[in-house]
Amino acid sequence: MGFDAPAQHGAPDLPDAPFILFQALFFEISIGAFLGLAGRMFITALVTAGQMISQMIGLSNIFVMPNVSMQLGSVVGAFLMLSGLVFIFASGLHLLSIDALARSYIGLPMGRIPDMDWISQNFVAVVAHSFRLAVELASPFLVLGFIYYLGLGLVNKAMQQLPVFFVSIPAAIAGGLFILILSVSAMLTLFRDSYADWLMRLTVL
Repeated sequence: MGFDAPAQHGAPDLPDAPFILFQALFFEISIGAFLGLAGRMFITALVTAGQMISQMIGLSNIFVMPNVSMQLGSVVGAFLMLSGLVFIFASGLHLLSIDALARSYIGLPMGRIPDMDWISQNFVAVVAHSFRLAVELASPFLVLGFIYYLGLGLVNKAMQQLPVFFVSIPAAIAGGLFILILSVSAMLTLFRDSYADWLMRLTVL
């Protein structure tokens, strides 16, 4: 359906010379790697935000290995990553992703040398946006955690015999999980809107 876009916009014939064919394959693989890695950066934003949240609520020492990434990560990061993937399919963003992939042939036509400078600049922009998105997702926990631990530091200064941080960890975990329950819907909505905005800009290259 959506993959008829290359044919509709005049896909070139396959070259006869092997060198030109491999050159065209290299260009297409480069464009595909850019699109795939750029999309992966948005999922990485969820993992990074989860790591920040785990650090603030006292769960940074609990690691899991989700089947998606096959690498150790924080439990909150794994939860947000899997929730984000489910949210993509539940909200229909996977269809927009397929459409954006097909429409990318308009701005990056097949058989032409891609603008590597444009690709590199946009990839750097996506990486920067991914980290900014991670900070935005974790910002409530960063602010409240800073205030909470600042207060604990003042209490520890006044009562040095009391193991303040040892006593406060259960409250930090319980409060952090409660805030996560309240904010996870808004976090996933922000992730969805940011990802959809990038896909829409990709369709109008």
